[in-house]
Amino acid sequence: GMAAGRVAGGICNLINPELVIVGGDLIVAGDVVVDAVRDGVDAAAIGAVRHDVGVVAATLGGRSALLGAIGLAIDEADIAAVARAA
Repeated sequence: GMAAGRVAGGICNLINPELVIVGGDLIVAGDVVVDAVRDGVDAAAIGAVRHDVGVVAATLGGRSALLGAIGLAIDEADIAAVARAA
């Protein structure tokens, strides 16, 4: 978890996200992994980024990829064009 957090911290320095969501097979360990990722982010991210980013456990389970794809499709859709075509 700490190593993944350090990598995530480096990425946070580049894109400054609001949230890092920890998921995958290791999430069954619960807070142990999430806390280790959080510690890694804290070690690698610069001050302003470190204080602004949250680190949480994923809650969507096996449906996360599907729900993410649906969300992306909705976000990318040109709703106005679809309405005009209808």
